[in-house]
Order: sequence, then C-alpha cells, then structure tokens
Amino acid sequence: MKNMLFLSFILFLGCTKIPPYVPHDYTCDFGGCDTSKIEVVWQKAFTKDSTECGSEKAIFYKNGVLFKDNCGDGTGQKFNFFDGKTGNLIWTWKEYFSAANSNVGVDAVKFANYIFFTNEKETYSVNLETGKTNWSGITLNSRDFLSAQNNYVYNIRIENLPTFLENSHLLRTKVDKLSWDTVYTEKPIDRFVPGIENPSVWINSEGDEIAIFQTRYYDFTHGVGRIDVVAYNITQKKEYFRFTDIDPNKLGSVNFPYIVGNKAFIPLGFTALCIDLPNKKILWAKNFGDGESLLRFQPFIMANNKLYIKPDGFTMYAVNPDTGVELWKDTDSGAGGKGEMIYYNGVIYFTCSGNGKLYAIEEATGKKLWAEPSPNKFKAIYNNFRRFDSANIGESGIAIDTVNNLLYTSDYYFMMCLKLPKH
Repeated sequence: MKNMLFLSFILFLGCTKIPPYVPHDYTCDFGGCDTSKIEVVWQKAFTKDSTECGSEKAIFYKNGVLFKDNCGDGTGQKFNFFDGKTGNLIWTWKEYFSAANSNVGVDAVKFANYIFFTNEKETYSVNLETGKTNWSGITLNSRDFLSAQNNYVYNIRIENLPTFLENSHLLRTKVDKLSWDTVYTEKPIDRFVPGIENPSVWINSEGDEIAIFQTRYYDFTHGVGRIDVVAYNITQKKEYFRFTDIDPNKLGSVNFPYIVGNKAFIPLGFTALCIDLPNKKILWAKNFGDGESLLRFQPFIMANNKLYIKPDGFTMYAVNPDTGVELWKDTDSGAGGKGEMIYYNGVIYFTCSGNGKLYAIEEATGKKLWAEPSPNKFKAIYNNFRRFDSANIGESGIAIDTVNNLLYTSDYYFMMCLKLPKH
C-alpha cells in the first residue's frame, strides 16, 4: 500500500506543471534579503523568466549606471543605462551589425562620455549621454578587449603568416573618430609567436607618449614560453626599453600595467614588478600567490601610499610601493576575484567569483569588515519553485557612486543598486 501511495505521489509530480519563477524587480518581498550589511535600493531583473544571465562590470557615469545584459531578447546582448538613484531605464543599446555577432564577452571600457567594446570582429563606441552609436567598424582578427586612455582607444590585431606564425600589431584610434593606426608590431623570433597585451600609457617629462605592455611569446613546437616587458615611445617611434624573458614562470598576465607617477607596476604570472620608468630599471620584483594563485583578474590599485594586490587565491596584500615590502595581508579574502578593486572612504571593495560574495576590507589594517552574498541568494531553499542558490554576485565586478554612497553590481538574475553601510 505504501509503495502504491509513493508511486501515485511520483506520478502526480510528473504530471503537475511547475511554473517558472518570474523574477521581481524587488525580491525582498518574499524573504531572503540580508540587509544587515547592505541595503537593496533597487534591482532590475535581466529577463521576464528565470533564465540565468548576468552582466559584465557596471559602469557609473554622472548620475547613471550602465549594465550589459548578457541574455538580450533574441536580438543579441544589449546595454541598459539606468538612473542611478531610482533604477528607471534611460536608454537601451543593441545596434549591432548583426545579432549573430553580438557576443561581447568582456567588459566595455569608458573614456570621457563614451564606452568602447569589441567582439573580435567589430568595434563599437557608444555615447553615454544619449545611448547613440558614436562610431562602429569592422576589426578583423582583433583581440576581444580594449583599453582607452589619453583620447585614444587601443586594440591588438593578429596577422597570420605562413608556417603557423603570426605578427602581433598594437593599434589605436582617436576616441571620437574610427581610424585605426598601427602603432607598433612584434614579429616572430625564431619559432616564438608574439602576442602583445593591451598597454597602459605613460607621459614622460618631455611630453612623449610611451606605451607600456607585455609581449607573451610562445614556441608551439617545443611548448616553451617567454614574457617580455616592453616600453615603446609612440611619439618618437622607437623602443624605449625592453626587459627580455622577465617572468620566471613564463606566464605573464592579461592585466594592464598599473602606472602611478613615474612607476609602472607590472603583474606577471605569480610575480609583480615595479619599474622606475625615467631610469629604465626594476626597483623590485616579488612573488605573490606561492605558485598557486595567478595575478590574473583584479588590477592593482593604490591608496594612501599602499599598493594593493589581490591574486586569484584567498590572500590579499598591501605593500610599500617603493620597496615591495609587505605591510599587511589578509588570508581570507575570497578566491577568484573579478573586476576592479575600488577604494572608497577607507574601505576596499571587490567581488570574488569563488564564493560569490562582495567584500569590504579596511584599507589601513586589512581587517575584513564583511563579506556578503547576493541579497537574492537562497541556500538550498525553493521560493515559488525557483532556486536562487546560484545567484553569484562575484562575477560582475562593481561600480560606486561616491556622492550618494551607492554600489552597483549584479548576480545571475538581477542588476542592482546597494546602499553601503557606514563603518
């Protein structure tokens, strides 16, 4: 009899149609929001069903915030610009050449009132004020991320050569008009194929523009790598310096060089370098991550004369920028960091994809003030037949409105505005 009842129950479940959960713009109405540390001011669902979507890094501009909707609506990914305080939608952009080419897998970059992004085939510039396309064009065989600084947008193009070799070209165009110019070219050395990483630009005392970047060489025949750190004087069209085969682990990093004053801080595989740019010499080199955690996702930042370094692992470091001497470290700051660390009002904020949390670290001491998951995260609990235990807040990075004390981020379901607590 018990077996018959159990079988009937299973058949009932199999025949019962469970409706998908439709995300609300506000989800605290049915529980789950932990406002002990962060208060949800507003949030907007990516889709009208329960599809997991997510966004890249939010971009704050004046009084508004930009999110990229990775799901789109069947016509490709789209960018949504909201009023930062109210969450009211101001404009949406999805003017791709075709929906098939709308997969923009990396962050857009901002310069002045424009954003720039690419999908390896096409590059776009959008005006943040109006939501209108500023310019767009075909960029074949390009890398899928850009940098924007000093009124220029930079990209990398790969030129295929015979016998499986390649040239790597550093390109740039003015921010207000699309016209790519080849600034610099790395050619194969023996069997080593070059790959330029995006640069940061230093202006020297003579006013020359000098691009600082890594070139990652790889010999595919013998499985051997090599990393060079290069400085190229764009103004004078000549190499300024080159440190050859500088990474002991031969890994390099896609993270940009971080330039403060006349110093460049270079993230390599497990090693950080500090270069005195005017004197063309390495001031210090230090290993971080103990051979396990790469300097891969989170760029360096500086505040109050401390350099902050967050490898992929659980440890975060503060070091003296002049000597590399460790000032403090926190060994429980989450693994798999994404997006930028942001210093604001004595606190460093960042997200970690490993545990899906937003972190607040006291800048002066390294003390962890709090680490909070998405307010939409329900641990192993079903709510209206929709389980949100995968609502990871750590994949999308953050932006902060310092005037109104608001932080913007997203999980897999919602774009959100959070009120930061006072510490």
